[in-house]
Amino acid sequence: MSEMSEKAIKLINDLRRDISIDIMFTPEKNAEDDSLKQLVDYIAELEGENAGLKEELQQEKTRSQLNLEAEERRMLNITYYCAEIDRLNARIAELEAAQRWHVVKECNDVATPIDVALRKRIAELEGKIDQLTAHDATERQDDKSPNDTQTQTIVYGKESEE
Repeated sequence: MSEMSEKAIKLINDLRRDISIDIMFTPEKNAEDDSLKQLVDYIAELEGENAGLKEELQQEKTRSQLNLEAEERRMLNITYYCAEIDRLNARIAELEAAQRWHVVKECNDVATPIDVALRKRIAELEGKIDQLTAHDATERQDDKSPNDTQTQTIVYGKESEE
């Protein structure tokens, strides 16, 4: 029971006791009837207030319970989504690790003599490749064009010993 309900019940009991005392010591019957009627009315008023307070208390308990249940559902949802996010982040990390290029050697600003020599050789070879590619393209172009200047066919080969 709430504190208000207990106070109201105590007040009602005190009033009933006071009514009994007033009735015993009231000299006039009319005064007794008026006093008794006022006390009965006051008790009825207090009992009505008490019933209203009980109803409000019950409604507040219901609202609190509903709020608590909604909060519990929200927390369960948050917990579920956090776990799902952690699971997905772990899967992303796993997939990224599978696709990741592994660094064999980190580049430094300082080139070693071997690096310089390798770069120089790579540049030479790339130059030769460019020359061969250009020469090959020219030969292919020549093969497509009519060859009016050639008058005889020359065959190269090893002379046989006869």
